[in-house]
Amino acid sequence: MVAQGRRPASRALPLPSVSRRAGLLRLGRSSRWLTASIRDARIKADGGAWTVDQPSVPAGERFSEAKVEGHLVGPFPHREERIAVDDRLLRRLREKGEPLEEVVLVARRPDGQVLLHTKRFYPLGIWRLPSGRLKEGESPQQAARREAAEELGIVVLHERLLGLLTYRLEAERESLSFASWVFLVPVSGIRPVARDREEQITDFCWMPVAQLETVAQRLKALPPPWQGWGRFRAAVHAFVAAELGKGS
Repeated sequence: MVAQGRRPASRALPLPSVSRRAGLLRLGRSSRWLTASIRDARIKADGGAWTVDQPSVPAGERFSEAKVEGHLVGPFPHREERIAVDDRLLRRLREKGEPLEEVVLVARRPDGQVLLHTKRFYPLGIWRLPSGRLKEGESPQQAARREAAEELGIVVLHERLLGLLTYRLEAERESLSFASWVFLVPVSGIRPVARDREEQITDFCWMPVAQLETVAQRLKALPPPWQGWGRFRAAVHAFVAAELGKGS
């Protein structure tokens, strides 16, 4: 049974889009369409629909509640970010194709520590949460499970949507909208192994949630040519630190 959305209000949210017409926001050539407003949003994909409701919340806070084929997911936080980056980062994001969405994995042990990784080409001392782009026609949940298998070598049976970040990445000559679906993945007794060699993951580490804000600050402080990438990647770490700091 497909959930039906309410009639959108007139004030639109700046959710990810590359074209706007007839009140619809389209993620490029993706099959996923969004109709967004302060009160609700409807996401249609592959014959199904997600209805995202925006309940009344305190100023500065936004929460969403999604129904996927009748199954309730949420409520979950939704944060919007406007970030100054460089043209080089936008080119790299576009080169990977569409949809312009990714999943971010927050693998958390019973002791509360979360898993970070580093790659061969990263600046020295830089760690971050694992992430990966959605493939055409793939749902965020499907992408989360696939990325967990490819980048961490684990099978995910139970994941929870921790939140959604939507970005407006602005360079000198152009801008780009992007989205990160953040999933909390409970794990226990695992030894992560990167199975996708193309990712060039060289190491993993476990870190207390309280240190994610420090990770975010290190990313934001990166000098050129990593400056724009660092600002972009810092946002989700600050978001996760804040949400898990609430006891999620």
